[in-house]
Amino acid sequence: LLWASRLGGLQNRLTVGLDWSDWSYANRTLSAFGNRDEVGRQRNRAVYLRDELALAPGTRISIGARREHVEQEQQEHLTPIPGTTVGQDLSAHELALQQDLGGGLSAYGRVGTSFRVGNIDDNRCYFLPCNPLLKPQRSRDRELGLQWRGKGSSFRASFFEMDLEDEIHYNAITFANMNLSPTRRSGLELEGKLAL
Repeated sequence: LLWASRLGGLQNRLTVGLDWSDWSYANRTLSAFGNRDEVGRQRNRAVYLRDELALAPGTRISIGARREHVEQEQQEHLTPIPGTTVGQDLSAHELALQQDLGGGLSAYGRVGTSFRVGNIDDNRCYFLPCNPLLKPQRSRDRELGLQWRGKGSSFRASFFEMDLEDEIHYNAITFANMNLSPTRRSGLELEGKLAL
């Protein structure tokens, strides 16, 4: 649902939505790793909202939030996974401010939280002993950046910092994913597009 209006004389866009998804998976095949006999199900129910307010010409602030309930079930008969059914409630939010500087250039800042839930591929186990289903990866994010847009071209430079809990990471020694201890990632990201 999208509602565009003026709020106190300021241009405002409010988006509210629901996500509803169900999937199931079954694999009983011969593969390079031998026979697989596995089934999985996942159900997601989420509600979200995002509001964007033009504070002044060229100045925009946006705020958003998401609440999601996830139910997962996974069974592997050849390499059993312990604790094969999980239900959990997850939340994410974001606050962002963007200021146009003229000539197609703008600056922005963003803070927020996010999450990622391991899917059936992330949780797959080839060799015993198998770990329980992965915990959701959670992140607290901060970002500052500049972006420029021209006719058919664009450029963006941003500095980011992420504090992650239970990051989902592939372990090449065990051929399985695992949750890492708290991790901080920071860096500079450059992105550009040029119409030739």
